[in-house]
Amino acid sequence: MFWNTSYTYDEPAALGPTGGVLPPMPEWHSVYAMFHTHTPIPGYDYENYSDTDEDTADGRGIPAYLGTPSGLIRRYIPTPANPRGGKVSTVGSAACSCNRN
Repeated sequence: MFWNTSYTYDEPAALGPTGGVLPPMPEWHSVYAMFHTHTPIPGYDYENYSDTDEDTADGRGIPAYLGTPSGLIRRYIPTPANPRGGKVSTVGSAACSCNRN
């Protein structure tokens, strides 16, 4: 059996503390996960998922990955019929070149 695997992404866009508008779902292939990053904004819990992050993953029924300013890579896995009740785990870490000013 031959699998033709490809990966796509959207061009990065700077958004505010409460996010922005997601691009439309692609029509030519399935979406299996989302990934985004948070920047260090004073007064905002940028190391964790926001309610909007969890609502988006719950609504689409797919895992959401998050890169944090401290370098953590986190994963939120939605639980069907349990909004904002998904499982959050740290799945890795990486160097972050975020502007920490």
